[in-house]
Amino acid sequence: NDQGITGVCPACRIMVIKVTGPDGQAQYHDIAAGITYAAQNGADVINVSLRGRVNSSTLWRAVNEASRTAVVVSGAGNDGGASRVYPGAYDRVLAVAAVGRDGAKLESSGYGAWVDVSAPGSQIMTSRTGGRYWAKSGTSVSAAVVSGLAGLLMCQHTDWSPEKVRRQIVLTAEQIDEKNPGYEQQMGSGCINADRAFTASLPARPVTEGSAAQEQIAHWIEMEIPLDLDLTS
Repeated sequence: NDQGITGVCPACRIMVIKVTGPDGQAQYHDIAAGITYAAQNGADVINVSLRGRVNSSTLWRAVNEASRTAVVVSGAGNDGGASRVYPGAYDRVLAVAAVGRDGAKLESSGYGAWVDVSAPGSQIMTSRTGGRYWAKSGTSVSAAVVSGLAGLLMCQHTDWSPEKVRRQIVLTAEQIDEKNPGYEQQMGSGCINADRAFTASLPARPVTEGSAAQEQIAHWIEMEIPLDLDLTS
């Protein structure tokens, strides 16, 4: 902000979209509308630092469409469990777990085979209202770090598709299983590594749309319930 701190992608512009009501709650259809608005108005990266516990075809459709033109990132939640949360658990979303400076999982961070990557999420300095700053922890900030890296990669590689950016981030992450006994293969491909993401050359791989996704959505039930938000931890 040219005053106190800088983010991972200091040259990135931010499109702020509010999807919560006065009570701090959000409906899936409002989240979906916000994601759609961002995508239709040129957002290259969409950070969704909130989570719901129940699947929604409305949210999935919005994410699936937006991910064609934008990298969608979401936190793995801060309940310390392996239960899937949404939109992070969707296939075309980068689900991010939080680790400390030592690469070990934060006690509160979500985890599981559905997580894509991990990122720093302990005592991250950020701005707050009133021109102040504070240190925050949790998957909301680790997701923001990954969003920043996605923004940097898209700035450098304007011809890259969102899928290529997602794949670059996942496949260049640093393996951290040895730092997380009991959580092996539950923290995604590892902790993101910006240097590797910028320097590694990966072989091309086509994106396939298969029956698995169609079969999955066929079993989903349309549900419009309030999201259990986690915006502060």
